[in-house]
Amino acid sequence: MKHTLKYGSAFLSLLLMFVFCSHQLALAGEVKYKYDSTGKVKLVKQGDHQYEYHYDGNGNLLKKTKQTAVNLLENGDFEYYSGSLGLADSWGNYEQDGVIGTYGIEENKVMAGKRAQRMDASSLNGKSMSLMQTVAVEQGKNYVLHSHIKVEKISNAKVNLTLGFYDANGKVVGWPASGSISDDTKGEFFVLSTNGVVPQRAVRAAVQVNIIGSNGTGSASVVVDGMHFTYSTEPNLLANSGFESYTGSTGLADGWWNFAEDGVIGTYGIEEINVMAGMRAQRMDASSLNGKSMSLMQTVAVEQGKNYVLHSHIKVEKISNAKVNLTLGFYDANGKVVGWPASGSISDDTKGEFFVLSTNGVVPLGAVRAAVQVNIIGSNGTGSASVVVDGMHFTYSTEPNLLANSGFESYTGSTGLADGWWNFAEDGVIGTYGIDENKVMAGKRAQRMGASSLNGKSMSLMQTVAVEQGKNYVLHSHIKVEKISNAKVNLTLGFYDANGKVVGWPASGSITHDTKGEFFVLSTNGVVPQGAVRAAVQVNIIGSNGKGTASVIIDDMNLNYAKGTLPKN
Repeated sequence: MKHTLKYGSAFLSLLLMFVFCSHQLALAGEVKYKYDSTGKVKLVKQGDHQYEYHYDGNGNLLKKTKQTAVNLLENGDFEYYSGSLGLADSWGNYEQDGVIGTYGIEENKVMAGKRAQRMDASSLNGKSMSLMQTVAVEQGKNYVLHSHIKVEKISNAKVNLTLGFYDANGKVVGWPASGSISDDTKGEFFVLSTNGVVPQRAVRAAVQVNIIGSNGTGSASVVVDGMHFTYSTEPNLLANSGFESYTGSTGLADGWWNFAEDGVIGTYGIEEINVMAGMRAQRMDASSLNGKSMSLMQTVAVEQGKNYVLHSHIKVEKISNAKVNLTLGFYDANGKVVGWPASGSISDDTKGEFFVLSTNGVVPLGAVRAAVQVNIIGSNGTGSASVVVDGMHFTYSTEPNLLANSGFESYTGSTGLADGWWNFAEDGVIGTYGIDENKVMAGKRAQRMGASSLNGKSMSLMQTVAVEQGKNYVLHSHIKVEKISNAKVNLTLGFYDANGKVVGWPASGSITHDTKGEFFVLSTNGVVPQGAVRAAVQVNIIGSNGKGTASVIIDDMNLNYAKGTLPKN
C-alpha cells in the first residue's frame, strides 16, 4: 500500500509538471507581496527570503524586519481562495482510481486566520487521495515540515504528510513521511511533522497531505490548516514554537489553544517587547487561581517508544501563591491518559530573565498524541501570575539536556547571540559575539566569543535553567580556542536559591592555550545544592594579567541529571 501511494503520487507529480511544478519553480525568483486590511504592504517574499513591514497607528512605516523561518509553501495558511473547485489557491489534488474525493474551503472550524482546507474521502479501498503543492528546493539543506490536522471522522484509513523529492529528470530521490493519525481527534487540531535533509540532486518537492485507506471501504473527513515547510537545522514537533505567527484576535499565537479551570481568570496576549528571540512571544496572565490552573497548549502526534526532550523559555514577571511548569499529557487512541510527566517548576519572579524549564523521557507504549502544556498552577490563597513564554522545543532525542538551543543552531536575532543565550561583560572589557557557520563541531552553527582589554576581568555567555536540589548533574561543552593571551576559558554553574542568594559556584578546569584547531571538552559534575532553584550556566573568558585577549568557538553544550562518567578529550 505504501508503494502504491508512492508511485501513484510520483505519476501525479510528473503529470502536473507543466501545469503546476513549472509555475512553482518560476516563483522561486518572483517577488510576492501580501497586504494588510488597509492595503499596506505587510509581507514581501522572494524565494526563501521574506520581510515583514511594521506600521504605527497612523500608517507610518516603523521598521522592516527579515524573517528567518520563511515558509516555502505558497498560501500555506489556505487564506486565499479565488477558484470554484474547493481547492485553496496554489494547491492541487490527486485521487487514485475509484476513490471519491471532495475538497472545500472551511470558514468555521479553523486553526488560525479565516479559512482552512477541507478534504473528504470515501471508497478508499486501500487507495489514497492527496492535497499537494510542488516547491523548488535546494539539495543538502535541512528542512522541517509541519501541518495542523483535525480529523472529524475516519474509518479504515490514516492521515499523514509526505515529501516527494525529485531530481531534474523527474526521478524520485527521497520520500520521507510523518507519523500518522488514524482516529478522530475529538475536535482538536493535531500537529503532524517530519524533518531531515533535502537529498542530493533534488530540485523540487511535492508536499502532500494524504488520506490513505487501510482495508474495507475506508473514509475520512479532515480539515487542514497552518502548513509550514522551511529550511531549519532545528527539528521540532511543535508548530509556531516561537509564537511568531499571529493572525487572530484572542491573544493566542496561531496553533495554540488554552484551558482554564472554573473560576480562574486567565488572559492571553502577544508580547512584542520582552521576547527571548524573534519578534514575538506568548503572554499568560492568571488571577483568582485558588489552587486551580490555566494552561497554554498544543497537541502533537507522537510515536511510542521514542526518546524525547521538551524545553521552554519562561519569564515570570510577577507571581503569588502559584507555580509555573511544563507537562506532557500522553494519550492513547481511545483518549485514555498513558503518561503525564512534568518539568520542575518556577515559583518566583525571574528578575527579568528567561529561565529554561525542561523534561525528557520515553513516549509511553500506546501513546498516539501528546498535549504539550505550559501551566500556571495555584498553590493556596487567591493565586496570580504574569508570565511570558518563548522558544518552545519538543523533539525526539536520546540525549537529555536541561539547556535549550545547546548546539546554537537557532539564530533569529542580530546581536550575534544564539537564541536563548545572553551575555555579560565586566566594565572595560570589549566583548563581541557572532554565529560561526564554518568552524563547527556538529550541526550547522556554533557560538563565537571574542574578548579584548580583559585586564584581569571577564566576559561570559550564559543561560539560566531551573534545577532540582539534590540531583546529580553533569555539564560539558566543546570549546575551540583560536587565539589567547593572558587569559583562560572555563565553565561555571552559579546555583541560586529562591531569594537570589548564591548557594554554589562550581567550575570546570580551564584552557589557557590555543587548541590547534581542535575542540576540547570542558566539564564539571556534582550535586545540585540544597535550596537551589536555578543555575546560571556560563562559558567564561577570564583575564589573568596584562590586557588579555581571546577568540573562542563554543558548540554542543549539555547539562543533564546523570551519574555517568564525564566525556574525555
